[in-house]
Amino acid sequence: MKVLVISDTHGYHKNLDRVLELERPYDQVIHLGDIEGDEEYLEVKAGCPVAAVKGNNDYFSPLPQEQTIELDGKRILITHGHYYYVVAGLEHLIREAKAR
Repeated sequence: MKVLVISDTHGYHKNLDRVLELERPYDQVIHLGDIEGDEEYLEVKAGCPVAAVKGNNDYFSPLPQEQTIELDGKRILITHGHYYYVVAGLEHLIREAKAR
């Protein structure tokens, strides 16, 4: 299974389209936030299942702050990271993921 993980697209369709095309084929797309209203655009362009969470610039997004998904029998916590202070290190995020 090939999973494409992207983040911080900030509404730049040209860049998003380019990476989607360059990385084909993939079975799943994970967007880790700052999608800025392009949820439906991404779902149409990806042509496969998309899991997405909101980031620190997705002020009015209906997306969840985080979610746990399952891929190939593995549970994966997806989040933008700022909720777990990743700028200072991954310890908080790792601890939360293991707790789940």
